[in-house]
Amino acid sequence: MPTPPSQAGEQQNAEKLVIEQVAAALGTALRPRRLHLLAGAYVDVDGVSDDEGILVEVFAHQGALKGGQRHKIATDVLKLITVARERAQAPRLILAFADPTVADWTAGKSWLAAAVATWGVEVMTAELDESARAGLRAAQVRQVMVNPPDDEVQLPGAVREFLIELTHRFWSPEQQAMAVGLLPASMPAGKVTRLLAGGSFGYLLDGRLDLIDGRVCLEVLEDNRMSGPSHYRIWEDGTTEELPTPSTAYVLPDGGTPEQLKRIEAEYYDHNRAVGQALKERGFR
Repeated sequence: MPTPPSQAGEQQNAEKLVIEQVAAALGTALRPRRLHLLAGAYVDVDGVSDDEGILVEVFAHQGALKGGQRHKIATDVLKLITVARERAQAPRLILAFADPTVADWTAGKSWLAAAVATWGVEVMTAELDESARAGLRAAQVRQVMVNPPDDEVQLPGAVREFLIELTHRFWSPEQQAMAVGLLPASMPAGKVTRLLAGGSFGYLLDGRLDLIDGRVCLEVLEDNRMSGPSHYRIWEDGTTEELPTPSTAYVLPDGGTPEQLKRIEAEYYDHNRAVGQALKERGFR
C-alpha cells in the first residue's frame, strides 16, 4: 500500500536533513544513488559520496521500535554489507538515525547489533529541531492501516480489561457498572468511536480500532479537566504505546533570553499544530 503524500513528505524532508548533517560532519557531499550489483540487481542508497567510498542509509523514525521497523534497519544493514562486499575497495558504511534512543538499539545485545559491530557499520545520529521531530511523530500517527473502515472487529479481552480499569479511576463505585456496560464488544475498524463520557472531571474517551502488522490495537485519545489529553495505543496483549499528545502548557525558564522564550513558544505551537492535524486526519475531533 502506498505511503500517503503527507507522511512521505515529512519522512523525505527529515531524511534530507539527516544526510546533510552527516555530509557536513564527514566533509563530503552525499547524494542518493542507485548502485548496481554483479548479479544484475540494484539497490538505492540514501547517501553516496562521489567516489562511492562512503555509503549511508538513513532511518528517521522517532520513538520506540516495533517489529517491522527493526526489520527495516536489518534490511538497510544487509544492503550496505552486500554493496561493500562487491567493491574492490571496501567503502565506509554508515547507519544514520534521527533519534538517539533508536540509534542506541544498534549497540545492544541483539544479533543485528552484533552484525553492525562485526561488519564495521558505523552509527551516527543527527540532531533535528523540535519542529522536524514533531512533524515526523505526527506523520507516524498517520501511518496507513490495512483494515477496511466499516468492518466490525472484536475488542480484544486485554484491551477491554484496560478500559474497565479506566472506569475505576474516573467513575464512582455506583457508576462503574453503568460505564462498563457502555463499552462495546466490537467496533467498526478504522473509525473513531466515543467509548466513554462523564465520570469525575468531565472524562472523555474516544477510540479507533485498527489492525497494524497483523495485530489488533485501540488508538485512544482521552481527556479530562484535571490532567488534560493523553494519546496512546493499547495493543491486543494489553501493552501500551505512547503517541504524540497535544501539549497544554509550556515552561519558560527564569532569566531566559527573548530568543529562547520565542523559540520555546514556537516549538509549543509547532508541536500542537502537527499533532492536531494528525489527529484530525485520523478522525479524532
